[in-house]
Amino acid sequence: MLKNEPKKSQFVDVEAIKKRFLALNRERLRRAEDCMRTNQRDFLGFLPMLFHVNHPRLPGYVSTSVPFGICDYVPSERALAAASRYISRFEYKNRALARYDILSMFLMGSSGTVAYSKKSDFDIWLCHQHGMSASELGELQNKATAIEVWADAQGLEVHFFLMDAAGFKGGKIVDLSSESSGTAQYYLLLEEFYRTSLLLAGRYPAWWLVPVEEEGNYDVYLQDLYSRRIVSEGDVVDFGGIPTIPAEEFFGAALWQLFKGIDSPYKSVLKLLLMEVYAAGYPDIDLLCLRFKKSIYEGEFDLDRLDPYMMLYRRLEEYLLERDEPERLELVRRCFYFKANQKLGQPDPARYDWRRDLLRALTNAWGWECEHLMLLDERGGWKIRQVLKERGTLVKELTYTYQFLSDFGRNYTQLSAINKYDLNALGRKLYAAFERKVGKVEIVNRGISDNVRESVLTLYQIRQDGRNGGWALLTENAESETNDLASMIALKRSRHVVELLAWGYFNGLLAATTIIKVIRYDSALVVSEVAEFIREMERELPAKRVLETSVEDLGRAVRVLQAVIVVNLGRDALSGQRRSGQHLSSSRTDAFSYGGMYENMVMSFDIMILNSWKELVTHHYEGMDNIFGCLSSYFKLMPPSKGTPPPVPKVMCLSSSHRTTIQQRVERLCADLVECFYGAPERLNSRYIMHVERAYYVLFFDEDTLRHQALPNYAELLRYLGKGRQNFSPVVIDRHALQETLLPLIFKANKLDVVQFFYRENGKMADVYVIDENGALFYQEASFFDGELLLGHFRRFFDSVLQRQYYQLAGLGGDLVNAVEVEYCQISRDHHGEAKIIPREASMAFERRGYFNVQVIAAQDDENRSAFTIYCEEQEFSSIEYGGDLFKIVAGYVVKQRQGGQRYPIFITDLDLPPGMLGEYSSSRVLTADFLSYKRNIEFKLNEALQAIDGTN
Repeated sequence: MLKNEPKKSQFVDVEAIKKRFLALNRERLRRAEDCMRTNQRDFLGFLPMLFHVNHPRLPGYVSTSVPFGICDYVPSERALAAASRYISRFEYKNRALARYDILSMFLMGSSGTVAYSKKSDFDIWLCHQHGMSASELGELQNKATAIEVWADAQGLEVHFFLMDAAGFKGGKIVDLSSESSGTAQYYLLLEEFYRTSLLLAGRYPAWWLVPVEEEGNYDVYLQDLYSRRIVSEGDVVDFGGIPTIPAEEFFGAALWQLFKGIDSPYKSVLKLLLMEVYAAGYPDIDLLCLRFKKSIYEGEFDLDRLDPYMMLYRRLEEYLLERDEPERLELVRRCFYFKANQKLGQPDPARYDWRRDLLRALTNAWGWECEHLMLLDERGGWKIRQVLKERGTLVKELTYTYQFLSDFGRNYTQLSAINKYDLNALGRKLYAAFERKVGKVEIVNRGISDNVRESVLTLYQIRQDGRNGGWALLTENAESETNDLASMIALKRSRHVVELLAWGYFNGLLAATTIIKVIRYDSALVVSEVAEFIREMERELPAKRVLETSVEDLGRAVRVLQAVIVVNLGRDALSGQRRSGQHLSSSRTDAFSYGGMYENMVMSFDIMILNSWKELVTHHYEGMDNIFGCLSSYFKLMPPSKGTPPPVPKVMCLSSSHRTTIQQRVERLCADLVECFYGAPERLNSRYIMHVERAYYVLFFDEDTLRHQALPNYAELLRYLGKGRQNFSPVVIDRHALQETLLPLIFKANKLDVVQFFYRENGKMADVYVIDENGALFYQEASFFDGELLLGHFRRFFDSVLQRQYYQLAGLGGDLVNAVEVEYCQISRDHHGEAKIIPREASMAFERRGYFNVQVIAAQDDENRSAFTIYCEEQEFSSIEYGGDLFKIVAGYVVKQRQGGQRYPIFITDLDLPPGMLGEYSSSRVLTADFLSYKRNIEFKLNEALQAIDGTN
């Protein structure tokens, strides 16, 4: 005899045990049907037929190749009648199939128990043959999905789970989803299956036939039944035994139940506490399914005592009484009462319901009075104070049980058996729901009350020592003279009104129909703004969407789903100007620089951000620096280096002053910033220039953080743009900024690795703009004689300087292919008066007109002072020889070389500038804008000396 092999005398009367289980299954099905709606009963009676017969006119038909046929299934009269409604003259012929693809069909959950509700959904385990191909499983899943859709059209919620018993026994179970517990549970899922499932069709569980005392010897015992032909292996479906439950499953189960408990707390409290009971008894766990099976073996047939939910309650009650925890026991009783969903405080219905009798016997034993029952029955209409009180109890319980099981997990296991994806997803759900942090809107009404809406609410501005102390949300009918809040209990307090309104809205207190009162002392907030805020929120951020969490989203890094910016809530942007009329004196309509006084009408931001973990966070910002800080914080959530841009925030402006102008301006700015910095990699180096009041602001990214720099005037802006850049840094100019200048036109034409020269005639002067290869701007107002001369001498300068740079880089190992190109353009106006860019060719004809080269070699002496050597053609002049008179001597020489002493400016045609003279850079390369700046400065000194000479003549 094999080791652990049971003796023949040890075998129980298998046939008798089987009959007991089948009889109990039949009676529980009868109980279940007694409580169901007619369409629910008809559906369950018809359901096995849909998987047993593959007929194109029956609901859920997919194809001829779909697996079908249920072992040992014979349709009931109800099933045949239902089939006849779809197929006229339907005749069922009971004939053997070559293969039955479906082994069994089980109904899971509360059906047939005291906890069943007509609103309960149907969870169906569809147990198929082991070894099906992927295509066969796909076809079967398609059929199951089609039946789910058909059932939904009948007003029924049905979920199918394709189960491979052999695979499940080997540890393979379905992935985590909103309807399954994934790898967080295996034996616990099986334990629940064995004590709650109802066999609808097919083979019965082999587990029924193994006595409790043989659970640890399950496979050997069962195999011996097969080998002795006491049981045929073809009569049963085998998911395996439950000798014990591994320690890591308790922690996984706790996470899963907390995941469910956030939105359905009452049901999850019961299951979480059961995990605690099991963990407390580890390793000698008194499993409910084994209690259930033992009772059957001992001949128990009282349906009330064998009711799975009654057994669950009795075990929890037993545990909490032993621990003397009456408060927790009272919560468990409320959870059980709500789960049973029988309102005993109301008159009994005309139709008898066994569940009410069973529940009434319980509540009488608990000592619950009618008033208490009536309070519980009104839970769907509990208002926020009752909800907050109950939520505190629920969160305390959920947190306690989670901590208990977490400690258990650390003590007994490394949790290696739990899939990390599941752990991360479940943990993130807990973090998103319970973690408190600055600005986060706490959702307190999850699964407690259906309607906490208040008909009247008051927003009260708190004064503290004569200053703004924030806002309170009250249900009291507060008077404006009342400053003492001691007599008033606020539902919620906040520093800023948007956070308070968001809390009220997302928790269901505030709706478009709520009457709002506003009591304020230094705010411009009015009732109409609050009412419109709620209407906009219902349109942009429906509260239900915030509460729905996707497991797939929780499995990924958090990202922004949606953002709303509320501008100037409770602020009047132009109250002072409206009184003085100054805003009428100009056509300037930019909300950041409005009217003749260049007024910034954007005074405050309140941003609400909804992320993919369904956290809603609000923050308040006042003043332009803080508003830029708001944008910086927002973009940091999804920085440009990650590649995916955040959604452009929806902007609300609810104040009466220029609301459309402000709203469109801010929304357009946000969209322009996304377009500026996201997309192509080089955009990350962009600089965005905008006008605020009379100043300019440059926005740029530094280490994935949006930063800003204020420049008080146009001259400072030009100085900033003229600074050399070590990498290509394109400039994007806000659509409202610098419209009276040429900068938007020329920067829009900017190109990578190209030096662009632009000039515009302006009488005897010319405006010269050069954007160098890295996007730095050079500007000079130059004397103008003719375009050929201007273009020619700049071309000569660029040819000399860039050629030298080209070969110097090559000598240092640079790539000769990357030579910098130069483009020459003239800016003039078209017949509409609009500025336009005209490409120009820069010839060297000016050299034939008698002009000669002026080359400057710059260096530093031993005391780090600038030293110059200037060559006029081949004549050398050095600061070593002439010191401070160098420029005067060179100017005099140039005049003597000119025919008739012509008085046009001296132009430098070549300049050698070592990088060391630009101490700010470590690069070995001097950029074109730096050369041009030195060129301009030296030319100024030469021409100043030239004018002094001319003035003496």
